[in-house]
Amino acid sequence: MLIAKIVKLIPYFYCRLRDIFLIPVTWTLRYLHGFIKYYALLTIGETSWGSRDS
Repeated sequence: MLIAKIVKLIPYFYCRLRDIFLIPVTWTLRYLHGFIKYYALLTIGETSWGSRDS
């Protein structure tokens, strides 16, 4: 999975080598976003209004 994430970025970093330090930042943010989506999937049945009584 890590390789698939970096393959998408190769054309961008090929043209902009000065931004190569952004690779770890990009990986971190993508995995964080994946965990958030996974948590949302697990808690999809727990929807309610925050200001209303259930």
